[in-house]
Amino acid sequence: MQSAPVIFLAAGVAALACAVATMLLAQRRAARRLLRKLECAVDDHIDRLVRVRAEWVRFDEDGRLHSPQWEREIGRFLDGELPAVLDARDLRRLEADRARFVRLIADRVAAGAARHPYYR
Repeated sequence: MQSAPVIFLAAGVAALACAVATMLLAQRRAARRLLRKLECAVDDHIDRLVRVRAEWVRFDEDGRLHSPQWEREIGRFLDGELPAVLDARDLRRLEADRARFVRLIADRVAAGAARHPYYR
């Protein structure tokens, strides 16, 4: 008779593990969806962003990037363009990890500038 509680306990642990795995999978899927939306929004505005980056980005004599204006432009892009393509949940996720998304945008625009012959 003692095996019945053990079976119920094992079933409960397995159900909990499945619920946690499902939740983590859903979060991962939502993060990938947000990243795709962000990449599409950057791609839709890439020409303007590359031009603005070329105007504001400067490197010091040690080769370090120095451009507070460019960082502000990325902030304006996040605040101005993305609310139109993101839902409320995605916007909350974006704000929770804003620094990461700023870096992703900066990297994507830098890659776009590297592909453009004028900015090489």
